[in-house]
Amino acid sequence: MEKHINDRRFSKPREIISIINTTKNLFEFHNTLMEVIGDYVAVYFIETELRESLYNIIEEIYGGYLLYILKHLHLRMEELKSQNELYDRIIRLSYIYCSNNVIDYPPNVL
Repeated sequence: MEKHINDRRFSKPREIISIINTTKNLFEFHNTLMEVIGDYVAVYFIETELRESLYNIIEEIYGGYLLYILKHLHLRMEELKSQNELYDRIIRLSYIYCSNNVIDYPPNVL
């Protein structure tokens, strides 16, 4: 992951790597980014770039099996939708999604 982060246009790649290595889950990572950066748009950009990096890593590792993996991930996401509390927390990670769907996005929701 470090290689991909260093290849991206992040202004502080070492700081992002440090946050990844010290946070326990996606929610803590997001909240820490918000505390450190304090800008929803910048955090959204970082998280989008990290998702793309993760996609590239999966593609490198699994090659021809990527479609199978994506199908499996999609099925897992559908399962998450039935877990309302967790699903709501995940949805609130995306400031852009909340903004587009008129969902309150207070910083202490997560």
